[in-house]
Amino acid sequence: MIPLKYGRHSTQLARQTMSYLVTRSLVTKSKEETVCRKAVNEAEKIVGYPTSFLSLRWLLNDEAANVANHIRKLIGTNHPLLTTARDLIIGDRTPTWGLIVLLISKAGGLGKHFSEMDKDVTAGILHSQRVLAEVTEMIRTSNILHNSVLNINTNDVEEYSDLNFGNTLSLLTGDYLLSNSFKELAGLKNQEVNELVSMCLRDLVEAEFIGPRDNQNRPLPAKPLEESSEIIIPNEFGTAPLKVKEVLGNAKAEWTLRHFLGSGSLLAKSCQAALKLANHPEEFQKLGYLFGRNMALGWQAYFDLECFEEGCKKPFDLISAPILFHLQHDPDFYAEILKGSEDVRNCDYDRIRELVQSGPGLEMTRELKQNFVKNSFDILDEFRATDAKRALVNILKVL
Repeated sequence: MIPLKYGRHSTQLARQTMSYLVTRSLVTKSKEETVCRKAVNEAEKIVGYPTSFLSLRWLLNDEAANVANHIRKLIGTNHPLLTTARDLIIGDRTPTWGLIVLLISKAGGLGKHFSEMDKDVTAGILHSQRVLAEVTEMIRTSNILHNSVLNINTNDVEEYSDLNFGNTLSLLTGDYLLSNSFKELAGLKNQEVNELVSMCLRDLVEAEFIGPRDNQNRPLPAKPLEESSEIIIPNEFGTAPLKVKEVLGNAKAEWTLRHFLGSGSLLAKSCQAALKLANHPEEFQKLGYLFGRNMALGWQAYFDLECFEEGCKKPFDLISAPILFHLQHDPDFYAEILKGSEDVRNCDYDRIRELVQSGPGLEMTRELKQNFVKNSFDILDEFRATDAKRALVNILKVL
């Protein structure tokens, strides 16, 4: 994260800036970005569906058109919803969760006792699996929109009226996508799949209540423990409340728990649900779950590392893996983090980046990422050789 500078700019300048950012994102591509984009394009051909626009069917309606019209009113402010909307529309170089669900569906194959009406013959998957992929992407999108809400600690409503308006749009648009997701999910008439996806929603909510937060409601790392032991975060969680006391302050365990609940659970349970829809045995469904879990966490570690590469100026979260590992190495570093607890602008992000780059956090994050990637490859070995499996392998190789 970086400090937000509130204020008004001219509409012309804002539009020029947005135009520049879009053009730059489309033209300026590194070698890694090109390789990943190629892997995603090939994967989309395999499933017969441009998943970069997975949500387009739902976005092209009157409700979404009204939202887009209101978002235009935010131009000239620095509300995070503008950046979120831009990223969702032009996409980025990472595979969508929906694409992964479709690929794991096709890699798993179809069981018997399915009529031709149930199948998408050209893609080799079920129509219900395609709906599930859309639902997965919509839930993820709604969560991103909800997370773009800003806490505004002031009684001066007029001064920040545009930001309040942006918050309202973030909440209502996220709620709209979420409600439509479960409407589509109910149409599958599969109680077990409904339960799995509902548990994802529970995990997304629980992720918001783990660990301390600043006044803008952005997550902060917990105070590092004096002695850290090896704590294994279980692959699955039941219905009982989590006991997080010994997890907070333990770098690896805290990072894994936060990001599993915040994103990994959705991909893991969606992959499991996709195989369930195809009537695969429970043991095989478990492989889908484990693949989604490891892949999601592997990508998160990859994103965290990117922000601390030499010369990189990308914004980063204070709960990213390199920072948590650095805190474990140097507990006194926690004082630097706490500077932003009252106001995010008090935090010196350039200094934090420099300190982390000089410590062991980056190497420990690389090891963490490689562990998740290796686990993903090992799980894919249990799947038969198909073009979908090959596409998943190519995506993993980017990491």
